[in-house]
Order: sequence, then structure tokens, then C-alpha cells
Amino acid sequence: LAELAGRDDVVNGVQPSGFAAACLYEAAPAGQLTQAELADIADTTPVTIRTHSRTLSERYRGVA
Repeated sequence: LAELAGRDDVVNGVQPSGFAAACLYEAAPAGQLTQAELADIADTTPVTIRTHSRTLSERYRGVA
């Protein structure tokens, strides 16, 4: 997901750690990781992860 997003310039201007956390959230099996857990690890907010996650799922549905 990160490679695809980088290639498509989806990551320009975004916080790298928040975007990486969203990639992990999208790629993980359902329920394996929470947005709150990832936000704590990435030093960001669940809202940031949710926003990036929504972008990823809309753009790359079925890739992860």
C-alpha cells in the first residue's frame, strides 16, 4: 500500500508515521490492530489514521 501510494503521489504532504500506521491498519487482519494502538505507537491521532485509512481503502480496495 505504501509503495502504491508513493507511486501515485498520495503521500505528498502527509505525516509519514501517520500514513504508515494507516497502511498497517489496512493491511492487518480485521480486529488485529486498533487505530488507537497504532496512533499511540506512531505518535499521531486515531483521526489521522482514520483519514488516511479511508483514502487507502477507497483508492486501493482489495489490494491489501
